[in-house]
Parts: sequence; C-alpha cells; structure tokens
Amino acid sequence: MNEYEKRLLTERSERFVDGKIKPLYKVLRDGLGYQMSRIGYDDRDFNYVHLAFFDTPAEEKDTFLNIFIGKRNVQIITNTEYPSSIGAFYQNMKDDPEGFDALVAALPPDRRFSSRLYTKIPLGPVGWHEYYFQLVFKYSLGQTSAASIMKRIDGVRTGFDKAIRKGLTTMEIDPRYGEDTTAYYKSFYQGRNAKKTPEPDAFMALRFEYLIPLSDILSLDQDAVTAELMQCAEQLRPFIAFGNRQK
Repeated sequence: MNEYEKRLLTERSERFVDGKIKPLYKVLRDGLGYQMSRIGYDDRDFNYVHLAFFDTPAEEKDTFLNIFIGKRNVQIITNTEYPSSIGAFYQNMKDDPEGFDALVAALPPDRRFSSRLYTKIPLGPVGWHEYYFQLVFKYSLGQTSAASIMKRIDGVRTGFDKAIRKGLTTMEIDPRYGEDTTAYYKSFYQGRNAKKTPEPDAFMALRFEYLIPLSDILSLDQDAVTAELMQCAEQLRPFIAFGNRQK
C-alpha cells in the first residue's frame, strides 16, 4: 500500500468511526459504566475497530474488556495479557478454582463463547504493535475450567522454547511476515546470542470471548446491536472482576 492509498483508507476509516462507531461507543460506555475507556482502529491494514473498557487505573496491566469490530466478526472479550495480570489470574484460579468454575457454570449455554490462550510475541522493538499470535487452546463453554486452563498455562511456562521455535518456522514459510520481521524475530529470541530471554508470562494472552459473525450483526437495527453487545459484555464482567481481585 502506497502513501496515497493509505491516506484514503485512513480518511475512510475515520469517517466510518465518526459516523457509525462513536455513537455506539458512547452508548456502551455510558451503559457499561467502566471507569475508563477508549476507541481506536488498526492503522496498518484497517481490518478492525477496537473499543476498550477498564475497571482499574492500571488499564491493560490488569484484566479488561475489548470489543473488536472486524470485517467478518465482532469479538467481545476479556483481555489478560501482561505478566502481572496473567500471574494474578492464574493465582486467583489456583486459590479459588471452585469460584472460577462457578462463574463458568453461571453462563447460559452459547456456542459463540470460548476461552482461549495465545502466545503473543512482539515482532519489533519495545512499543511496537505487531505480534505473532499462536493459539495454544480454544475451549468451549463445557470444556472451560480452572484446572484445564491452569494446566495449559503450566505447559506454556515449561515449554516456551517450543513456542518460539514453532513461531520462527511459521514465519520463515509465510510470506506475510517478510524477511526483516523474520530476521528480527530470529536475532531477538533464538539461540545463545539472543537479545532477550522470553519470560513466558510476558508473552501470553488469556481471553474469554463471544464471537459473533458480522452477518448476524448487520441484520439487526442499532438498538438491537447495542443490546446484544451489552449482554455479552455484562456476562463477561464477572471474569474481569475475578482476574482483578486484590493481589
């Protein structure tokens, strides 16, 4: 994409956000009542708009709510993706597995719900916004439990070298990543001379989410869309509170 094309896409995206997303965002912000929130969009490929809602001043360093509006789906998710927040969520499940399992059991049956763990490896210097995401597991509502999630987090912690090697293998054969990104990844994470020894908790993202096809959303009017997103967000809220229990 050249600079002219990018400018046109930026202008179109900003008009879309101003005309369609900001009114929805305002209703959700006022209705959900989180302490802080913000709105943004993918400024590289313009593939999604994201809304973020935070219950704590630490924002992303704790568990928070994201709503991603993409070209194919709408995702309503809890995001736990910093070392301290992954560690806190894990410890809270370890201390109170019955409490976590009760949250899961309280959710109504819904095939759109899943719990997911990813490895999330930066593809550039600190502050860069590109990552290599690798799915570790995707569990349905019936498969989600404190024990099943902790077991998989333990597996990532003890076998993170495998995740690093798998990521490099994928990037070397996938042209989307390019030579520069692959070379950065290899020099930064691989081998005895690697510039950084990854701390597994710093490279994980734990999510509980509802995934709604965009075609289902487009068939609804504005009020019905808002109600659907609000309902999913409220059903996930206990998971945010669980992750942000006093450390």
